[in-house]
Amino acid sequence: MDLELLTPQKVGEATELVKRVFGKTLLSQKFRKPTTGEIYEYAMHDYKSGKVPSLVFPLNVKHEVVALRQFRHAANHWLWEFPGGNQVTDELPEEVAKRELLEETGYAPTQLILLTPKPIWCEPADYVNPFYAFLATDCNLTSKPLLDPTEYLEVKTFPLSQWLAMIWDGKIRDSKTIAITMLALPHLNTEVRNYK
Repeated sequence: MDLELLTPQKVGEATELVKRVFGKTLLSQKFRKPTTGEIYEYAMHDYKSGKVPSLVFPLNVKHEVVALRQFRHAANHWLWEFPGGNQVTDELPEEVAKRELLEETGYAPTQLILLTPKPIWCEPADYVNPFYAFLATDCNLTSKPLLDPTEYLEVKTFPLSQWLAMIWDGKIRDSKTIAITMLALPHLNTEVRNYK
């Protein structure tokens, strides 16, 4: 069976169901069923429409993981995760990664490695925006973090072995952070099985 023949087709433009707050909104998009031609509505989250975020796995000059413990409103919980954010203007993904890393942690990378050739989705059923994943190596602490008004976080470093153990122990629960960690391991000559 050719699944492409079963692709629902967008009908018209998406409409915002709620007013944007901090760039975020809920969209309603109509689709046409490929089998019957029936039109149905689907709700999706959108953040800064048309912008693609960049997320960064930073390693400092000691080869330690630089991570954020950040309060996340939807989870109503403090989560360990990597720095990242959206384009402010027409920045390249690499520029977004460097800027967000510096703003949220105070670290600047020596090298930035794109981990996938195309952006990836965190939750493709519900979120419109995919993200670029980067590995930043030999990061140097150059300044204090410059946080947004709704960012509550702390910056901490971990040995890579401890970071991987925290994933397996369930202490790291952010799916984006876990995925980026796994994508970065081949670049670090590290295998998951060594830490499970």
